[in-house]
Amino acid sequence: MKFRLITFISFVVSCLSANAQTYEDSMRYWDEGPLSWDDLNLKSPKNFRTSDLTFRWTTTTQKQKISWNTVQYTPIARVALDKSVSWHNVERLYPCTLAYDQLLFDLNELYFRKTLTELYSEGNKQSSDALFSFYSNQSRTRWEEIVEDTEDGLDSAMVAYHSARVAEELANASYPDMLSNTGHFSISFGAGLTGTLFLGSAGQTFLPGLGANIDLSFGYKRHIFSLLASSTSGRLAQNYKNGDVSWESGQSYNHNNVGFMYGYKVYDGPVFSVKPFAGIAGRILSVSSKDTSKEYNKNVTNTTAAVGADFFFKFHRTITQNSGFEHSLYLRLFGTRDFSSLQSFAIGFSLGYDWLIL
Repeated sequence: MKFRLITFISFVVSCLSANAQTYEDSMRYWDEGPLSWDDLNLKSPKNFRTSDLTFRWTTTTQKQKISWNTVQYTPIARVALDKSVSWHNVERLYPCTLAYDQLLFDLNELYFRKTLTELYSEGNKQSSDALFSFYSNQSRTRWEEIVEDTEDGLDSAMVAYHSARVAEELANASYPDMLSNTGHFSISFGAGLTGTLFLGSAGQTFLPGLGANIDLSFGYKRHIFSLLASSTSGRLAQNYKNGDVSWESGQSYNHNNVGFMYGYKVYDGPVFSVKPFAGIAGRILSVSSKDTSKEYNKNVTNTTAAVGADFFFKFHRTITQNSGFEHSLYLRLFGTRDFSSLQSFAIGFSLGYDWLIL
């Protein structure tokens, strides 16, 4: 009874150990160095072949913090020998057969590099499936030629010959930059607090105003096209009369703007960027009052020209294979000139947050 119990426990432990092997444990990557006998499962096959190797073309993503404000998710391409389904003939443990297995490993590494190089080349119009099928077939054809020329790895001279050829090709092949596909277009959203100070005679009537702004921008390379909207409020320092508009000192005014701006990033670094801009906006000046008389409810509308500059501080950046994200704080300094009878000049600022998608 005790013997049966021990046998049963041994069986369960062996099953658990067999199932404990993970995917990574089964993978022997090419960049880990030359193969050794410890990397191969040795068996006595019935078909008398030297080996039966299965290779995987894999891509993974590695998270890297490349600077204090930048996280990069880097694509990593690797060729692996799947040890769980590969084996080598235990009766053919010769230096030339180990070199033969390494040759087939090198061959797969070479054709994986060729596949990715064309896939990520500029102007490529082929799908990834088409390219993987094409180069895997080329690899298989050349593999079959090597098997025949080397007599399944037993001809050491031919193994050395093909190994030298593949090594030379590998030296001239490399993996492409797989982070170069973010494109030239971008979109960003911004929001912040804004303040306006009227100058000249308008400054004697309208006290400084505070409020909020929102932005929506579309970019192509360094060219930025923006829709801006802002609303500020303040008080009148003295009476204002313009035609049939008559406002009284102490009333609250609302200063609303919606505009279109063109900007160009004269500097765009990993931490800071600077973008001068210019454009036009429609402006509405109105007052708030409990008095519903016609004069109080009149608005002053006009067109405003604006120039200014945005200064961005990028506190967090994320770079992925096909996109990128930037989180920034920004300071906007601007000046405006309206073309109404008010003929006012104003300067202002905005402090806010901007989210950029590349």
